[in-house]
Amino acid sequence: MRVVSLFGIILVGTVTVVQAQTNRAPAFNMGTNKPITLPAAVQMALEHNLSIAIERFNPRLAGFTLSGTYGAYDPVLSLNTGYAFSARPGGIDAEGRNYVPPESARNSFGVGLSGNIPTGTGMSYDIFANTSGTDSTVYNWATKDAAGNSIIVPRFVSQDFSASEGISITQPLLKDFQIDGARYQIQISKKDLRISEWRLRQQIMQTITEVEQAYYRLIFSRENVKVQDTAYKLAQQLLRETKKKVEVGSLAQLDEKQAESEVAATEANLIEAQRSYAQQANALKALVTDDFASLLEQNLDPVENLVALPVVTSLSDSWQRGLTMRPEIQEQKLNLEKQDFTLKYQKNQTWPSLDLVASYGQNANNLSYSSVLEDLGRDKGPNYGLIGRLSFPIGNTSAKNRYQSSKAAKQQLLLGYKKQEQTIMVQIDDAIKSIRTTFEQVQAARAARAYAQDALFAEQKKLENGKSTSYLVLQVQRDLTQRQYGEIQALAQYNIALSDLAFQEGTILERHNLTINFK
Repeated sequence: MRVVSLFGIILVGTVTVVQAQTNRAPAFNMGTNKPITLPAAVQMALEHNLSIAIERFNPRLAGFTLSGTYGAYDPVLSLNTGYAFSARPGGIDAEGRNYVPPESARNSFGVGLSGNIPTGTGMSYDIFANTSGTDSTVYNWATKDAAGNSIIVPRFVSQDFSASEGISITQPLLKDFQIDGARYQIQISKKDLRISEWRLRQQIMQTITEVEQAYYRLIFSRENVKVQDTAYKLAQQLLRETKKKVEVGSLAQLDEKQAESEVAATEANLIEAQRSYAQQANALKALVTDDFASLLEQNLDPVENLVALPVVTSLSDSWQRGLTMRPEIQEQKLNLEKQDFTLKYQKNQTWPSLDLVASYGQNANNLSYSSVLEDLGRDKGPNYGLIGRLSFPIGNTSAKNRYQSSKAAKQQLLLGYKKQEQTIMVQIDDAIKSIRTTFEQVQAARAARAYAQDALFAEQKKLENGKSTSYLVLQVQRDLTQRQYGEIQALAQYNIALSDLAFQEGTILERHNLTINFK
């Protein structure tokens, strides 16, 4: 500020330009005034903030993924049908007669239903029913008929039908018993759904914090415009009074130039404050709407003023809240739980496969299709069995290394969890210290502003009595402007620090009386 005044004194040749500037007031139009409260701004953000709208899709997507993992228990229906023909080449029998060997044609049809049973033990089932019919023709020899034509005489032509049905149950006893791929994916997807919900909560908390702090910065920018406008008007008033005194010879021409320079400088400061106010207004608009153009011509004018209400803070209590309520720490816990499932699954996959297979079914054969179906229902050809199957890859290198990799990943996640805890503790400690220091700054800045007001009043009195100069009055006016700026800046920083502490603790929703429930 002081450099600007001296620069204005040196540029004596620009009197005409400076004089022209003193005769106009800065023009600034923010559009239609729209009073807004902080709760209203928060509500608008919850309904229209684009970042929240984008993040809201992730729990839905995770929910679809989770529902899809249950498809592992969907029954699989299979159908098959076919036709097969076979014949052997002919030849000459022991009596020297030509013969054509048998030919057969077979039609078959089958249906099956298989799948996994959600018993929590990896059990699976396979239900089947098959039917087939075979037409067989056996040619014995070639001879001649009464007219001397060669003919092939068939020994017999037969039809044979068969059918079978049954069910088999497979129960793993080692590998895939405690956990298998389907159950593993379901558990992982459940955790991913919870993580997506915590991330949405994090985005909402972040947005609310940004809205609150943008709201305070907008109030600060608005008050700063008032401060700079007051300084500009005081500079104009001093210039008018200085000109009168220069005209009557009680002040030197230099005093007038100094006053003109101060008017130009305060006008520049006012224009800059108005630009900053417009930017802060846009920042708030961008947070509370999904249609910026609709708010472009509206001036969001906060109805509250900046105040500094003292609060009592407790580092231990804040740490406890932060380490339990911060979404980041909850996500770390869920990642650890996911890794526990991965460890359990990978360890299970290192075991041999030992399966117990129980089966029961019916077989039937007859010369007609209807008869074979009747026989199938009469329990004429039962079959059943109980089989144990053991298999394992020698060495099992892949499964063992995947298990070791999962153990190392668990250790890495534990360190990440510890780091996250430490980061939260540091952030909360910084936020509490910021609250304490900014509150002290408010008190000091308030006192400094009061002293500056008294000093300006006294200096103006001295100027009226001819015991001061316009330059000294300008100095005191600049000091007052700086003190006023410092006070509103400290007030804004204090309120922002309170908001930041609530965010670092994970209590920003409670601060605004909000709750989030996920379906």
